[in-house]
Amino acid sequence: MRGYCIVLICCIAGTAVRAASAQEWERNGPPNPYNARSEITVKGTVERVVVMKVREGNGTSNNTFLRLGNGIMVYIGPNWYIGESMVFAPGDRVAVRGARMLLQGISVVAAKQVRKGATTLVLRDYEGRPYWDSSNAAVGTITEKRGERRRGKGPGGKGGGKGGGMGGGMDGGM
Repeated sequence: MRGYCIVLICCIAGTAVRAASAQEWERNGPPNPYNARSEITVKGTVERVVVMKVREGNGTSNNTFLRLGNGIMVYIGPNWYIGESMVFAPGDRVAVRGARMLLQGISVVAAKQVRKGATTLVLRDYEGRPYWDSSNAAVGTITEKRGERRRGKGPGGKGGGKGGGMGGGMDGGM
């Protein structure tokens, strides 16, 4: 009887934890594996542009990855979100601010900002939440050109306005 009570208590505790996690998910969106405290800046030449399907919600979507000449794989984001904000090709020199993470078992640097030439593409907020995530209130891509900042339209025609509150550009004098 005592063993049965212990099993019952464990089951109830497990259900309570799952319910709390589900409520948090509803309030704050899905968990964010991006660790903003461990951000790094990597620079390199694009060796290959890779488009891969990534699980997203109940389905999959095509996402852009960059293989840099130094062997680093950079996760940019879903193609439907990036659109024509920044186009990548082999030979492009880029500087990426992001954090290392595992994405479907692949070690990547998840880009927060990507600088190519005089243009910076901002993909995540200060906590590392992607702007393409519908639970993130500030939806829309932000591109910067030397002293000029503009916000593009995100999914569903959202966006517009000024891109304030994003902080400065990338660190490290890229």
